[in-house]
Amino acid sequence: MSQFGDTVTLVNRTKETRSCQWDGAHYQFESGEHQNVPLPVAVAAYRQNPLHGSEDPLGDELAFESLFGIKEAKEPYNAISPVTQSNAGERLNRSLIAGDGAKAVRRNAGATNRADARMGSERSDMSVEAMTK
Repeated sequence: MSQFGDTVTLVNRTKETRSCQWDGAHYQFESGEHQNVPLPVAVAAYRQNPLHGSEDPLGDELAFESLFGIKEAKEPYNAISPVTQSNAGERLNRSLIAGDGAKAVRRNAGATNRADARMGSERSDMSVEAMTK
């Protein structure tokens, strides 16, 4: 168990600046090693920055790879080799899911544009059609 004031060396494994939030405060970490990071902040950074497509779909909350690592920590926190974020678009590893869930496809979840939203809502004048028939 950690003691009050414990600090660790946190490693941002990517080339981009990454952030995390802990206890209402926001923290930014440039690429590389960061010494004397409070342990709770390091754990928050680890858990809040997963490598997309690496999480266990069966629900084990620690079964994923992170974009952060903690030097000289125990598994799973100790991976510190460089890594890049994947383009999977979600946390889950779809290859471990059986059935239709493995076939899920990424969709645009944004709102419709104005033209699509108005489609089918135009008023129609049925009196003209009634007179011609």
